Amino acid sequence: MLGAGRPAVRGSLAAPGWGDITDWWRSLSSAAAEGDLRAAYTRSGYQFLDAVVPDHPVQGRRRAQGTFALRSDAGKH
Repeated sequence: MLGAGRPAVRGSLAAPGWGDITDWWRSLSSAAAEGDLRAAYTRSGYQFLDAVVPDHPVQGRRRAQGTFALRSDAGKH
């Protein structure tokens, strides 16, 4: 439970970042253009990404790095 003064940070460390999404989308699109039917089918379900994935190289973050409690913090909780 979040306290009154604590920020609400949500998300998953396993969630892909924009760099991961861009790489996947470009790879999938390339495979679909080369005749891969499975890639073409998968791509059809994510066509909205054409409007949001830029044409230029993305220097977005990859997956987030985890944070770990310091040893001094371990016994406090």
